[in-house]
Amino acid sequence: MMRFADIDSASCTPAVLEELARSPDALVNLRGLKHIAYVGDHEDWSYVCINPLLNGIEMRPVADLFELVYVRKPECVEFQGVFKVFPHLLEYSMRDLYSKHPTKPHHWKHEGRKDDIIVFRNGAKFNPMLHERSIAQHPKVHACLLVGTGRGRPAAIIELHPQYYTEDESARKALVKELWPQVRKANDVADTAGQLEQRYVIFANRVKPFEIGLKGTVQRYTTTQLYMQEIEDLYTSIAEGGLSTLFQTEAVMS
Repeated sequence: MMRFADIDSASCTPAVLEELARSPDALVNLRGLKHIAYVGDHEDWSYVCINPLLNGIEMRPVADLFELVYVRKPECVEFQGVFKVFPHLLEYSMRDLYSKHPTKPHHWKHEGRKDDIIVFRNGAKFNPMLHERSIAQHPKVHACLLVGTGRGRPAAIIELHPQYYTEDESARKALVKELWPQVRKANDVADTAGQLEQRYVIFANRVKPFEIGLKGTVQRYTTTQLYMQEIEDLYTSIAEGGLSTLFQTEAVMS
């Protein structure tokens, strides 16, 4: 399309961009777009290279990611336009989170927003995006959202594609087992607090679809509010089940 049509800009999915980055002919065609430029190795298309010596940027750890923060420095004033807008500030957080390149210094991949981080009641921070993306890769899943701020463990709300929706409890349990290899991939790299258990999974209701933004991502806050009652019911039922088991054990011991 870019080869034969007069296009100023294009919105592409990550999969399409990855394929474009590997094609020399496609990269040549990209030069015709007005709002895109590319540099560096083609396999690193999803990374940006940030030189901290030129812009005063600090990458501060948040859970297993890093938050981009501008720190006011006189020698970097030409590259810190944010402090012309907010002259009273000494630093400014973009609230964007990045992961490090596995081998190349100063290469960072955007992973999400600081607002996405779950903070458990013990203060531990958990990045839910790996679980959400892994689960959403299953062909029966439309989207996935993890919650758990202020709780002891994370829980997942899974929205299925319409043709797979069911209210049958046994069918839902079978679906959880079918999805679990995707969960296990994320659990394998998550710390103890971030382990997702099967009993902490619920399915979205057909009449309450996830709130999706213009970029195709789940709107975390509004969707969480939409399912607040279901979330509360889930954690309450698990807590009551644990207490019931505890009382039964004490009765047997006595």
